Amino acid sequence: MKDYQKRIRHLTQEQARTLQGLEQAHQEAGLYAVDLPQQERPPQVAPLVEEYQAVRQKIETASTAIDRMMHIDARQEEIKRKLKSLQEERDTLHKRLSGVYEQIGAVAFRLFKESSLIDAGYSPIFETLASYHDEIQNLESRINSLGSRETSEEKAPLLEKIKTRGKTLYFRNRKNVRENRLPDLLQTTGEQLAQGDFIEQVNDEELNRVSEPLMAARARWKEIDRERQELTRESGQLVEEFNALSANRALDRARGEREEDILRAREELTTLSAAIGAIVEKESLPGFESHLQRIGEFRQEISHQESILKRLQAGQELESIEKELAHCRRHQEKTRSEITDLEERLRQLAGQEEALVLQERQLSSERGDPAELFPS
Repeated sequence: MKDYQKRIRHLTQEQARTLQGLEQAHQEAGLYAVDLPQQERPPQVAPLVEEYQAVRQKIETASTAIDRMMHIDARQEEIKRKLKSLQEERDTLHKRLSGVYEQIGAVAFRLFKESSLIDAGYSPIFETLASYHDEIQNLESRINSLGSRETSEEKAPLLEKIKTRGKTLYFRNRKNVRENRLPDLLQTTGEQLAQGDFIEQVNDEELNRVSEPLMAARARWKEIDRERQELTRESGQLVEEFNALSANRALDRARGEREEDILRAREELTTLSAAIGAIVEKESLPGFESHLQRIGEFRQEISHQESILKRLQAGQELESIEKELAHCRRHQEKTRSEITDLEERLRQLAGQEEALVLQERQLSSERGDPAELFPS
């Protein structure tokens, strides 16, 4: 028995591949028409070609938008890193200047004390520092006075010595506290002076020398601020451009929507190119001989496959009919056999009936009238 179902399934798969080949041949013919110069393009396909080119332009626009959005996103991350790096550099420069500010404060305070030419407008800046300096000198003087007193009182009572030493220790502690606070005050003073034009006004050689790291840092700060402004301005422009490209959506969503648009457009291009190829085949357009030959080969193969499929389907149906016919014939034979048996049985019953009828008549004659047998 032939396995028609298996062969039909196999040939159906082959035919599907052939149909795909025909579709591909149509698409290739359509693409060939699209790429022809406008003056060489057959008028029958011109409208579809224009539609194809418009869809292809949509794909290029969407692809360019995706690339640009991704570039902008990467550039924004780069700008963030650069801004953070510049801020860290600026903060580091500021931290490194703490010692420089202290030196500026120390030199400036010395010049303030020694020179009467310093603008009196700066006095409030030096006021706290001067107060601490005077207090330290006063404490130093009192400590020295107590030290001289302690020397002259070597033979004094022990209690007096203890009192003198206690006072000395107290003043020394106060002096140490003030001296420990002094670097912070010098740094604060130097930083305040550096914010104005004190250094330029005084133009002292030593002050200029200790201020050199500050001048270098200022120059770098200006450069950092300029770079930050440029990066911030660029970032703002990129935000506007990105929002215009993404319709104010996030990158992932905007990219996904664009990719979906591209997918749909590519499917549309496939449909359009196949439709153009179908026109080429239908009109047998000149200039497409090689494409028409290939399309014709697929058509012949499809026709051959359809013919074989019809024969296979007829064979499959014939096989089914033959099975049903054989079953019908077997049933007929069985029925005929049953009829013969029934006819024989019928003859036997007819003979039996005839014998019973004769016997009935004989017995009825012998019996006579039943009323006579049962008198009332």
